[in-house]
Amino acid sequence: MSGDKKRKLLEGWKWSSLGNNSLVTLIMGQSPPGETYNKNGTGLPFFQGKADFGNMHPKPSVWCSSPNRLAESNDILMSVRAPVGPTNIAEERCCIGRGIAAIRCKEGLSYKYLIWVLRNFENKISSAGSGSIFDAIGKDEIKAIEFPIPPTPAGQLAIASELERRMAHVDKMRGAALRQKEAIAAMQGAILREAFPYEEVDELPEGWRWEELGNLFKIEKQQIDPFDESFYSLRFIGMENIESNTRKFIPNGNTEESGDSTCLLFDNKHVLYGKLRPYLNKVYLPDKKGRCSTELIPLIPKNDFSRSFIASVLQSEIVVNYAVKHSTGGRMPRADMEKLKKLKVPLPSNSNTSAAELERKMAELEKARQAAQRQVEAIEALSGAILREVFDFEEENTGS
Repeated sequence: MSGDKKRKLLEGWKWSSLGNNSLVTLIMGQSPPGETYNKNGTGLPFFQGKADFGNMHPKPSVWCSSPNRLAESNDILMSVRAPVGPTNIAEERCCIGRGIAAIRCKEGLSYKYLIWVLRNFENKISSAGSGSIFDAIGKDEIKAIEFPIPPTPAGQLAIASELERRMAHVDKMRGAALRQKEAIAAMQGAILREAFPYEEVDELPEGWRWEELGNLFKIEKQQIDPFDESFYSLRFIGMENIESNTRKFIPNGNTEESGDSTCLLFDNKHVLYGKLRPYLNKVYLPDKKGRCSTELIPLIPKNDFSRSFIASVLQSEIVVNYAVKHSTGGRMPRADMEKLKKLKVPLPSNSNTSAAELERKMAELEKARQAAQRQVEAIEALSGAILREVFDFEEENTGS
């Protein structure tokens, strides 16, 4: 909740809770037998958690022919397993699994009002007031959730209508910002296609040549295990720390302690290539020494090729498509590095000049991406500010 000074409860308003049986009915989800699930639309839509949620209503991808626990149209669905707190509104009768609780409003409480008040308190719900994020909450914790309520249903609906109007405007802004982010991501692919526009069947222009990837770099797999005294002093990088397509490092707040099995050593001369699920297109240029997951392969440039040029080649469409096509494994496909080294790629006569131009374009694109991300974050913060403006009152433990 906001760190600003909160207001006294408005005249006529009161505090209530989800444990107030005169206002709500609480239904905890329960997963039906696995053999009753299907994806062909037989039975009722089956929702299991936050992954099924949309902006306001859930989107069915699984159905259940023999449901155990049901939610009805206009019930509020709350995610009760990580992440705890997000909400949606059921559009029709549906089956709910144990990752969801259904909150059914009775006369005197509007679901259109309650959804917004619960979204305002979402962060508090996720920690159940403890300050630490819960992996799951149970019926007692849900019943203890308190919220302010105006005196009449008409007042609740007036607040809900105004919030719907303002949030619709925010949604339009959010959609425009997300489309801008998508356009920037698409531009990166376009830049790489422009830099490496040829396939193996094409005739290359003068000054270009075909070169095996293995002539651009050497694979280095120097291992370090947890028993080495320097193991935990080195920064750890896993696949999750590298953003797809952008070469951006994503900190997770635990990079010194992470990775408790054998790792590979790297330094600022390497290119890290993500071989797991090569369609994710994860490449990183480290700026200092560290250790990485064995799903990341440290590569050392050969024959005076620059790291940035090698990174651009690895992220080009021809390499990504080849790595995906020749990957091994079913659910966890990995690039076959020996086959990848034999792939011939088209190279311009002056690769380092080309790399410098690529880096300039990519740097400009990254600035635009960061600006778009800041815009998205500002819009998300606006949603919270609008809700706090309505619902930030001093809390009173008056009971139900």
